[in-house]
Amino acid sequence: APVWSAPRRIWHGATLNKPLVLKDGDWLLPVSLWTRNKIGPAVLREEFRDLDEFRMPNVFASSDKGKTWERRGGVKVPDSDFDEHAMVELKDGRLWMLARTT
Repeated sequence: APVWSAPRRIWHGATLNKPLVLKDGDWLLPVSLWTRNKIGPAVLREEFRDLDEFRMPNVFASSDKGKTWERRGGVKVPDSDFDEHAMVELKDGRLWMLARTT
């Protein structure tokens, strides 16, 4: 029977796909922080300019089963629509990110 903790905020943005547990036990979480043109309502499009460099599909990682999280990076996707990225660990340990584009 699962036991759930209280919800808590990890970072800015939204998680639209499933987390991934790597072979080494680390957890990866896809977190999308949308570009300004996708923010609604329009009045919010001018807020939080300090986050502009992170407006992309981001990857967060936890090596303690979700107790703490750190941003490992992100990818600027050309012609992005709403990111919705996911990662896959390949047999050789490399990571493959898939993301929706226009």
